[in-house]
Amino acid sequence: MTNNVFGKNLKKIRQKKYPSQKAFSEIINIPYTTYAQYEAGKREPNFDKLVLIADALTISMDALFKGTTPPSSINYIGQSLKDNLLPDEELIDYTEENDGFRIKTASGTLDLPQSLCEEIIANSLVKQKEYIRTQLAKELKNQR
Repeated sequence: MTNNVFGKNLKKIRQKKYPSQKAFSEIINIPYTTYAQYEAGKREPNFDKLVLIADALTISMDALFKGTTPPSSINYIGQSLKDNLLPDEELIDYTEENDGFRIKTASGTLDLPQSLCEEIIANSLVKQKEYIRTQLAKELKNQR
């Protein structure tokens, strides 16, 4: 990763959603010192870690390597809210408002800061990947 483009892009993108390296490293379940070395260009993550980081930041890997900014995350967050955050509710509408989201459901309207939505989604993606890996490991063990 020449000239630490990856580390600089990672830091820039991470800071928009998570001000602290430590907080983000905990979300993606990577030791803080390891994560800090990624941003400093002293260490490179393997592919699995790259996927984990990109998923947690809800960005493409292109954004990490090329510094391209992803399109608005409103559709991603709205779909995730529909699929995951409101299982007993009917999602009527969601709009991006003042650095947050206004969610209209059958029960009423809720205003959420974008950072909270993205944190919930990032945590759910991490947990989902952990669950999938656990289940695959169990299946492989059972088949042996």
